[in-house]
Amino acid sequence: MPNASRVIPADVAKRAATNYTVVGEHWISNYSVASHGYAQVGWSGPERGMTTAHRAAWVHHFGHPGDQVVDHRNFCGEHRCVRPDHLRLLSNLDNARRTFGRDWPKGRCINGHDHETYWRPKGPERAKGYCSECRKH
Repeated sequence: MPNASRVIPADVAKRAATNYTVVGEHWISNYSVASHGYAQVGWSGPERGMTTAHRAAWVHHFGHPGDQVVDHRNFCGEHRCVRPDHLRLLSNLDNARRTFGRDWPKGRCINGHDHETYWRPKGPERAKGYCSECRKH
């Protein structure tokens, strides 16, 4: 997994942001795709590194995102896309709450039920919690 705090050199960011093929609404990176499905770009020198192409493209257009996650917006859904208006910044927690390309609003389960429907069993299973509405089906 790429190191989120790593500084991406400006020339690498520019390469990632400009080396793409337009396919419909998407700007598909021409860089290789890793097993996680995202295009990636690397560099050598005293500080070798690798990062995802969409993160490097973000750096080129907007600057370093800090420890935030560069995420593809819901309507994009193309992991290789580097188009700036298809990207957004999320906290790591908010990114983890996304499932199958959908946002999972805080206080709701994956199917949209209010968190008040959650119940927590006793014992070792307590940490999991379940949605009682989902368990009915």
